Amino acid sequence: MAAKMIVRLLATLTVLIGLGMYGNVLSVVAFRHVHMTLGALLAIAALVVVRESNGRSIAGIGLHILGRFAPLLPLCIGIAMLLDGSLRTTGLITLHGLLGLIAVGLVEMALSRRREPRPEVGASTH
Repeated sequence: MAAKMIVRLLATLTVLIGLGMYGNVLSVVAFRHVHMTLGALLAIAALVVVRESNGRSIAGIGLHILGRFAPLLPLCIGIAMLLDGSLRTTGLITLHGLLGLIAVGLVEMALSRRREPRPEVGASTH
């Protein structure tokens, strides 16, 4: 449960900072590395937290795989833009943002389908 909240917090902060930079509300120079670090942590957390569980349908398995690996694509694009400034075009930045939003959605969908162990009926929570 705590791991899901960490992934959700990382996703929210990454998206908000990215949108702030895209809309010129936040300084790109000041927040670029924060955004990149949060995105890398989100990609790592998605790999760790979105684990395979038994009893999934074919659609569930596909969603699990997409949710687990989708954050790597915008991360790779972001790293490429960081390393080669000529790639920082409006079109590629927009694509990076859209893929990031899609990745966050896929991670959230995969997390929501993940089953947590439930306490037994009548078991004490003390």
